[in-house]
Amino acid sequence: MVHIKAVVVVSLFFLLNVGLSLLNRWALGVKGFSFPIFLTMFQALFLFTSIVCSSVFIPKVRGMIGTSRRTMVKEWKGVVWVGIWTSLNVVLNNFSLVYISLSLNQVLRSSIPLVTAVVSSIHGRKMPTKAEVFGLFVLCGGVIIAIGEASANGNAFGVMLCLASVVAGAYMLTTTAHTLHEKMSSFQLAFMTAPVTVSCLAPPFFVFESGVVAEYVVLNPHMTAMILLSGSILASAYNVVHNELVGIVGPVTTTVLGQVKIVSLMLLSGILFGEGKDFSLKMSIGCSSAILGFSIYSWAKINQQLDAAATQKAAAAGKKLFRTPSGLRGKRPPRLNVADSPEATLPGVTSPMVTPIQDTPSRSTSMRTRSTRKSKKSAFV
Repeated sequence: MVHIKAVVVVSLFFLLNVGLSLLNRWALGVKGFSFPIFLTMFQALFLFTSIVCSSVFIPKVRGMIGTSRRTMVKEWKGVVWVGIWTSLNVVLNNFSLVYISLSLNQVLRSSIPLVTAVVSSIHGRKMPTKAEVFGLFVLCGGVIIAIGEASANGNAFGVMLCLASVVAGAYMLTTTAHTLHEKMSSFQLAFMTAPVTVSCLAPPFFVFESGVVAEYVVLNPHMTAMILLSGSILASAYNVVHNELVGIVGPVTTTVLGQVKIVSLMLLSGILFGEGKDFSLKMSIGCSSAILGFSIYSWAKINQQLDAAATQKAAAAGKKLFRTPSGLRGKRPPRLNVADSPEATLPGVTSPMVTPIQDTPSRSTSMRTRSTRKSKKSAFV
């Protein structure tokens, strides 16, 4: 049953992730719905509203909202900063899809580990290992080749937008790891940062997009409703499934699935949107190098996580083996028998760690013996 659930969750994660990316590219770059600020605002507002409404019927969601409220009171500064970086990350990424292909977008987005490592080292958080540095070096070379080829084809503005979203995403990850002290799921974090995202994007929306969006809605009401509702449902479902996926298969498998997603999106976007013609020889080399570097970096991170988990498990096992039970503090330890020792199974062998203890008469037994002797003594007298 557990394996069936894992297969279902992994399949949903893959389909929702790929489907949401393809839908955003189709809406923003193909169908002319070039309103990334409005799209990001609507998806965040839809997620927040759907969670609040579902809390009426689902007790688990109601408890999550209560926990989020207490966390917001304690760490409101960290939540606000994460919300700001999240809104910049999403809106700039959606904005870049108006100008560049989804394949190039995914290649540039794969450089998030590189930028995150640089940001963390600048702020003195953590230095990458040698294997991670090698993977990041290969990744950086591939991204530079892809950027140079895309800029030569006239997509420099879209590349700049995508790289800006990468920087915002790196700061979002760093801020989440080092500002928020309470452990929370991605679903809970998305719920708490949704109001911050809407508040940050509302002013630029009213300045730059409100009039144009109103005209588009009047001319294409059904298309607008389909894009907004389908994208919001996919985004909300993706947050739920991603949270469930990390709980079932762990972050290591989730990282591997992210690599598979990048390759699949590049193939699907080339087939569905005809983006394969944009891949010259240099672009193909750059994309392959970026994916290879991302894979090496992910492999190094996976090994590091597995080593840390093994060390923690061994330490916990050692502590459990040699610790003193809390219930025995201040009390006499229980007597051990030789039969409890593994060496006692051999004939003629006594455990060097356990000394045989002979049963001694209890206090009540000795008192009864004394009283019997006294009665016999009085009878003779």
